[in-house]
Amino acid sequence: MDPVDLYWWSPVRDPRVLARQVRVRGGVWARLLARSGRSMVNFGDELNPLLVGRLLGRPVRWTPPDRAALVAIGSVVEHVPASRRPPDAPPVTVWGSGLHDRPGQAPVVAGVRFAAVRGPLTRDALGLPADTPLGDPGLLVPVSLPAPRRVGRADLILVPHYADFESRSARQAMARLAARGVQIVPTTTRTMTLLDRLASADLVLASALHGLIVADAYGVPAVPVHLGGGSTQPLFKYADYAASVGLTHEWLPIPERVDAAALIATARARAEERRAILATTVPERQHDLTVALDVLDAMRG
Repeated sequence: MDPVDLYWWSPVRDPRVLARQVRVRGGVWARLLARSGRSMVNFGDELNPLLVGRLLGRPVRWTPPDRAALVAIGSVVEHVPASRRPPDAPPVTVWGSGLHDRPGQAPVVAGVRFAAVRGPLTRDALGLPADTPLGDPGLLVPVSLPAPRRVGRADLILVPHYADFESRSARQAMARLAARGVQIVPTTTRTMTLLDRLASADLVLASALHGLIVADAYGVPAVPVHLGGGSTQPLFKYADYAASVGLTHEWLPIPERVDAAALIATARARAEERRAILATTVPERQHDLTVALDVLDAMRG
């Protein structure tokens, strides 16, 4: 059975991306290597081969964006505009991906088939029809991957975006939280291990988008947090996901002097408010994403 040609963001598989990451964020990846024993991998992106392979019943292989037949999890729509694809490249289908940031002008999307996009901000920025299915495929993790192994203790965990390790103030915020018992789980953690930690958590704080999305999918109380400093991540992708599940994105900031009890109480209250809404909207998005898979029937095993 031939593998599906799938693209996802992956420095270890793409020499051009690797070179840029070494040049721009070498210190970040070195810190993450020391902390987790892994580098140049990112949880949300690495969900792709597991999730897509399971849903399609076929092996997948990483393929450069100008040659890929399918794009799924990640803020990578900008990587696959038709204008960059060689004439002999296969048609490409986008299923659940989103834009990284609001574009200055509408991207060229001719020749790209949109089975679903992450949220309404991506849909509208691309000029797609109002009935385009919405949803991040990470929401399908609980219904498509093996049940997670529940760890013995329900922890309060923080899943920081890998770029947060670039900011001194964000690293200091992580250290303050860790000193108060919060478990720091970086996105370089092995995928199944991180899924176990998310599914077993008592409360999830996340600046990594897919730490938040997967916690939401599992029904675990979760809240997006801002660790301080100049975040390198655009608000757009967080707001896009939030709007897809009926929420308005709002960061919970981590102050310089953490009153742990007050912070956790606020986080729990916000997380429960979110969870009440998500109990209805997450199943809706899961349904829409599953229905949108019908357009991928030719790729099924």
